[in-house]
Amino acid sequence: MSYLQASLPAQVDRARLVPTIVVAGVIAAVSLGGLGLDRALASPSAGVVDLGAGVSLTAAPGWVLSAASGDVSAGTQLRKADAVLTAQVADESYAGTAAQLMDSAELDLRGATAQISFGDTHGLAVNGHDASAVSFQATVSNSRGSGAIDGEVIAIVIGRDAIVVELASPQGRLGSAVDDVTTMLDSIRVGP
Repeated sequence: MSYLQASLPAQVDRARLVPTIVVAGVIAAVSLGGLGLDRALASPSAGVVDLGAGVSLTAAPGWVLSAASGDVSAGTQLRKADAVLTAQVADESYAGTAAQLMDSAELDLRGATAQISFGDTHGLAVNGHDASAVSFQATVSNSRGSGAIDGEVIAIVIGRDAIVVELASPQGRLGSAVDDVTTMLDSIRVGP
């Protein structure tokens, strides 16, 4: 005795076919249209940001001024999601190299963190100017709590201006900001 019955040929209910296709089309339009719309809409941006001493950089799309950016002597702070970029003109009459500036920046960071470790410092050029970069991992604590962060410090010497740029984000999330930061570093300008 067989419990299976011979299957009947499939019949298409044409009355249900059109609404099914319409619903599938709407779902596709909403899903795929949202992806296209996300790219088409401009992200907010801080635009051209004054770092002090006639030095400016252009913020990449999505990077906005942080509320803590009122005093440029402490650095201008930009934020995108959970990444924070702080840029400042550390010295307007600097006579040293980017490597020496980096040594000073590392010393400052050591004093500002509970624990920090640096990778190898490497020299580079930013728009043809002497620069050094180093990545770091740190444990920071403040009134809101403590946590581990990843970061990078870039020290740039343009003429007599010593510029320090620090990028930090929660551990494991730094990579998403690197391309934006490269674009912003290339936009640094000195002058009116």
